[in-house]
Amino acid sequence: MSMTDFPPRGTRVVAIAGGMGHTVVVLSSGEVYGWGTARKGQLGERWKSSKIVWEPVKVEIDVEGFFATGVVCGREFTVVIGDKEKGEMVVLGGGDKWGILAGVSAATAPRLRFRGLGASWHGVYVHRGDGEVVAWGRNDRGQLPPRGMGVVRRLAVGSEHVLALLGDGRTVLAFGWGEHGNCGPVTDAQGNVNGECVAIPLPEGVQEVVGIGAGCATSWVITRG
Repeated sequence: MSMTDFPPRGTRVVAIAGGMGHTVVVLSSGEVYGWGTARKGQLGERWKSSKIVWEPVKVEIDVEGFFATGVVCGREFTVVIGDKEKGEMVVLGGGDKWGILAGVSAATAPRLRFRGLGASWHGVYVHRGDGEVVAWGRNDRGQLPPRGMGVVRRLAVGSEHVLALLGDGRTVLAFGWGEHGNCGPVTDAQGNVNGECVAIPLPEGVQEVVGIGAGCATSWVITRG
């Protein structure tokens, strides 16, 4: 199958995500396809030996009854989302250097059903239905959320930092790797916001934050003034 006849007839793409070197899509049929770097298993075990996949291939999800609805990609892993109300997710690839696989069993309990999911290069972030954020993975720069962050309305996960819009609609918190100013002007001596979160200063007159985004050492805050 090439990109010229993708997606398969009778289906449409409902979700798409990219990692450092791979891309994964979810189709309306619940099937998952991907291409790019595959040697860490981020496109499933079947394609690891290929190392690089140059056109869309089917990513096998070996879980009975699992119907994919969404996807996020880390640097060398993929998280495929199933039923959010049941906390369903499947992690592919990445090994377990940062405990990515180890955190899944706790996060998929029914009490941790989620409204959204995010992935950094080396972490997974579950935005729960009650507004709490539960995360696991690399934390040497404070990438994981500190306690007492409050109810989060929106979450944006970058390469190694995170933004969180609180329930008041005006407070944007940041934590993690911030040496390029992506976590705001206040960091520690190593350029990180580690073990805490800081508020991003907003221009005077801003009445509401309507969107946030995070990329590789970059952050976006969309406001209404």
